[in-house]
Amino acid sequence: CNKKSFGEIRQELNRRLDYAKNPPLQRISKALNQGAFIYTIGFNISSALVNLSQVPLFVMPYLGARYGYEETGRKIGTMGKLVTSAKNNITNMYDVAEDGTYILKKDLKLTKGLEKEYTELAPVVKMATERGLLTTSFLQDALGIDESGRERSVADRISAFSAIPFNHGERFNRQVTILAAYKLDIDSLTNKGKIKPTVEQEDRAAKNAIYNAQATNGGTVLETAPSISQNAIGRVAMMYKPYGLQMYYTMLQSTKKMLDSNFSGKERKIAVKQLAGIHGTALFFAGVYGIPLYGAISMFFNIFFLDDEEEDFDTIVRKYIGEGFFKGVPTMAGIDVSNRIRLTGLLIQNNRYNQVRGPDDVEGFLGFHLGGPALSTGKRLIRGGMDIYNGEGKRGIESLLPAGIANMFKVFPGLGRINTEGGYKTRRGDPIYDDVSLGEKFGQFVGFAPTGYTFQQERNSILKGIDTAANKKRSKLLKKYYIANTVGDWNELQDIQKDMDKFNKRHPDHVISGKTIQKSMKAHRKTTNLMHHGVKFSTALDQAMKENSAQWDQGLQLFE
Repeated sequence: CNKKSFGEIRQELNRRLDYAKNPPLQRISKALNQGAFIYTIGFNISSALVNLSQVPLFVMPYLGARYGYEETGRKIGTMGKLVTSAKNNITNMYDVAEDGTYILKKDLKLTKGLEKEYTELAPVVKMATERGLLTTSFLQDALGIDESGRERSVADRISAFSAIPFNHGERFNRQVTILAAYKLDIDSLTNKGKIKPTVEQEDRAAKNAIYNAQATNGGTVLETAPSISQNAIGRVAMMYKPYGLQMYYTMLQSTKKMLDSNFSGKERKIAVKQLAGIHGTALFFAGVYGIPLYGAISMFFNIFFLDDEEEDFDTIVRKYIGEGFFKGVPTMAGIDVSNRIRLTGLLIQNNRYNQVRGPDDVEGFLGFHLGGPALSTGKRLIRGGMDIYNGEGKRGIESLLPAGIANMFKVFPGLGRINTEGGYKTRRGDPIYDDVSLGEKFGQFVGFAPTGYTFQQERNSILKGIDTAANKKRSKLLKKYYIANTVGDWNELQDIQKDMDKFNKRHPDHVISGKTIQKSMKAHRKTTNLMHHGVKFSTALDQAMKENSAQWDQGLQLFE
């Protein structure tokens, strides 16, 4: 079994080495991902801010479970200051000596305390830099911005420029995580610096820090990403998803340790604390809606216990616990960030604009996930073009602009739709959410929609979905009644009447009365009279279609 595992690992490493040495061009996939990035995260201030939430949301509880939350918080704060002082590139603070060691630059004007901190971090900075972890971004690599041996195209330059805020946030997170994890480990080995660490201890602490950064932030290069994301189709479908895979893998690892008796009691206790801490921070920042297991539970209930004619699981929960507990503390402050930072739905998500629940819309489900952000971007551009063609210029411009710029355009004085229309309105001018405050406009400018608006949109979507499903069920029952009556199936009619009674109790606003049945029967008979060889024509064209049909019949007789 060990030989087999070793062989599989060697084969996978060789495959990845070959991929790194001879990366495929994948020009179409690269172009699709670059376009999708520019139109979703590029130029988007909110995406960079959301990216920074990774440290308090995941890194803090993960490291705090092992080293103590108070001490972890202090170290993260200190390392954040050091990275900021180094202008988000910690390597700027060091020179490389002839023997390869990293030494602090001599011309830096630092206090003794800061000089001591930077000096102690030199071993981990050296190791992380040599592995390309401090200034490289996985997203930058996945977009193909720096594919070796090729000059940057215009698209590369635009992608790189639009990614500056997001990449800086990602670099900040990784540097802070590596440095904080290293210092926490070194302090645990040396009794908080009372004993000078050995070279072996520094090397071990540096490797542990890099491992912790990988576990809590994800990878940095495409060569180490999941294999499925390295082929042309997978590269498009898996855009943004390697992060989700890593987060789920890390949580599953902690779960395994918690349940596996082969691990020590101390390690199992740490694993319990990690899971509890991650769920706790997710609850704080994104509410019940954001905790890791909630998405699976919600999907399970929606598919197996709830149908389209009743409220979905999310609505039932949010009614019971309130919007604040459902979506977290930031939502209480009027900013809805729960969709952006939640730790559920990182791989498989519900299409918010598709009201069909469960497995009924298989084609839409597969297209939504296999097409990735590139498909959504393409549909958005088409919608923008159609809006302009139909005379809805501002909505069209919003769709044609990248999301980050469109957010600013929406509230731009004198031009933005939210300013000129007095709030959020439907296409025909009906108000959805008006009286938008100055703070809410600033939030929209940055990229965060007001809580009141998102709540109303989600509520409208649910109610409309229920209304549509109830009307479909009503029409289906009336159609079945007409067919059973036409063929004289009286037993079936009795069963349908029972179903109608159940429907009426469930939907008092969509009651099927005797008068409703009479009108339906009359309408069905009228439809039958307008049918010609299985096709229905309008009354105005009925006679012309009959004459045309007769001519076709004569033509067919010639071949008989």
